[in-house]
This record gives sequence, structure tokens and C-alpha cells, in this order.
Amino acid sequence: MVLFDLLAAPDGESLLQTPLIQRRSALDAFFQSIRREYPVRLSPYTRNNIVEARGCLDASCGALDEDVYRPGERGMLKVKKRRTADCVVGGFRYAANTHFVGSLLLGLYNNEGKLDHVGFTATLRELDREALTRQLEEGMIMPPGFTGNAPGGPSRWSIERSAEWQLLRPEWWSRSVTITSAADGSATAPVFCAGDRTKR
Repeated sequence: MVLFDLLAAPDGESLLQTPLIQRRSALDAFFQSIRREYPVRLSPYTRNNIVEARGCLDASCGALDEDVYRPGERGMLKVKKRRTADCVVGGFRYAANTHFVGSLLLGLYNNEGKLDHVGFTATLRELDREALTRQLEEGMIMPPGFTGNAPGGPSRWSIERSAEWQLLRPEWWSRSVTITSAADGSATAPVFCAGDRTKR
């Protein structure tokens, strides 16, 4: 269990209208009083933005010192690290019940020079899906596609997405892909920002 805020004092007094900086001091004191008795941890915090940006593992939350707690409202700002990678587009899937591209399948070359599937991106809302589909279908649907680890079954986020995919010549790469790494090292939520043709 990780403690990150204190909404009531040990004597039952409500701290909802108490500024965050004072709630944090009360939380620190409360944690010190129970740390030897209970297996709890105290979330780290800093008022140094640079230290915060460098030290967070995945994401951090920011709030003003004088903020009171507002039940039911998202009062804190969540900031995630931006991780990028240049991935090769090795295939695509059609969107459910359409003939348009639904997602691009992304890959990275391994040490053996084979293209491994590492994730997908379905964030194509700002692109012309019809034009993109036509461009991909006209001459790019052909081997080799993924020559290493290939895509598996349907997405775990969308059971309606087709498990069938079309392989592509590895001539496209996705530029500035934001990646959230899963435990197995795969890309779980990449965002396709732009694409261009490239030669490996």
C-alpha cells in the first residue's frame, strides 16, 4: 500500500478543506507513526519540477500547494514521460466492418536483422483513412512483412478488431511513436504521428 494523501486526521478531523501542502505534512507525520507497524510506503514528492521530470518511473501528478481536496473532481495534473521510437510499419489490419485501415502494425529489427512485431497504432483519426488504405493496397501488400516475431490474435483492448492482418514491404516507418512499455517489453499504446518511406 502506498500513501499519497490524507483526507482525515487520526482523530477524525476532516482535512478536505486543508491546503495540499498542509495535508502532506500531516501525511508525513501519520506515516512515521505507523510505518513500523504496517507494511505501507509513502509516495515521494518534490517541489522541484526538474527533479520530478527526471525521477518519475512512468508518470507523476502535479497540484498546487494551496489546493483543497475536491471529491469527484480531477484536481491533479497527470504528467507522463514521452518515450519515442522509430518503428517500421510491417503490416496493417482493416477496421471492423470496413474496408479501411484500422491499425498499423509496428516492428523493430532485432540483432539478426529480422523484423519483430512490437505493437500497433490505431490513432489515425487525423489521417485520411481512405487515401491511406488506397496507398497501402496499391503495390505495398506483399512479402516480407514481419520476418521475426509476427502479430498474434485480436487486440486485448478491442475484441471486435480483426485478427487477420496484411503484410507490407518494410518501406514505411512511423515517426515519433509514443510508447508505454508492457512487462514483456512490447509497445502497448503507440501513437502514429506521421509516416514516410524509408529504405533499410
